[in-house]
Formats: sequence, structure tokens, C-alpha cells
Amino acid sequence: YISGQRGAQLLLDTDGFLYTRRKDRDTPTTSTWRCQNYRIKKCPAHVFLDHGDQSLASGAKPHSHDPDNLVAEKAEFRAELKRKAADQHLPATQNLLTEALSTCPSEINVVLPKLESLARIVQRSRADKSGSANHSEAPTSTDRNYSTRNQAAAKLERYLETC
Repeated sequence: YISGQRGAQLLLDTDGFLYTRRKDRDTPTTSTWRCQNYRIKKCPAHVFLDHGDQSLASGAKPHSHDPDNLVAEKAEFRAELKRKAADQHLPATQNLLTEALSTCPSEINVVLPKLESLARIVQRSRADKSGSANHSEAPTSTDRNYSTRNQAAAKLERYLETC
């Protein structure tokens, strides 16, 4: 199991596919898990987890997409980033991200979310740790050169932080 972006429990199989639990289909002996790409890629695959011996049985339909072999590594990077953000209040978000990304292998670095999304992960982790819903920090987007599209997003982010 790994933790999803919003804290939900996800099932990761040995092939690199992720599943979300279908609680409405649980029985006393098994739980049903649907491919995480059910809505995005219309993937019909599902598995059944036996509670007794923790074995997985595949459903009748195969996946309609290739597995993501870096799922576990990306989840571990996010978890480590959250831990560092919660433990280290002093470094600026930009510095923390630069440090984390410099130690990250290049094959994982390529598939990570945008820098703005990673900055939000850091800031939310710090807010959770401090118990403040309004935890704020100086915007990180002013320190970097962005394309025109990202500059518009950075302006919007700065505007929303002032509200």
C-alpha cells in the first residue's frame, strides 16, 4: 500500500499499476480495487484482495494502458518532501525544493509535477505541522524565469496569496 496525494490508501501491484478501493463492493473476505486510471483512461481493470492470505486475483478485463514503473519512487519523493517541509521551517520553499530536486534521480525528476505544485506540497505540509490553515510564506515564483503561460500562473498565485 502507498498513500495517495490526498491521503487515501492506494494498492500498488508488482507490475506498477495503482488501484483505489471500492468500498461499496467489499465482502467479509475480499475487497475490490479499481484501476486508478478508471476515469482518466477509461481503464476497466480491477483486482480482488483476499483478506485471509493477502493474495491478489485479477478481474476479467485487462488494463487499457501501460504501467507506471515509477509510481513508488514518485510517492516516496513526495513523502520525503513533506517530511522535510514539516521538520525544517527555516529554509525558504525554493531552497528546500532545489535541495530535494538535486538529490532526486533524473528519471524521477522528469515525471514529477510542476514546481508550483511541489511548492504547494511544501507549504501545505508546513501549514499542517503548524496547525494553521493560513500558513503563508513569500512566493517562490518571483525568483525564477518562467514561460509566458507560467508567468500568468505566477501572477495569479501572487494575487491569490494577497487575498
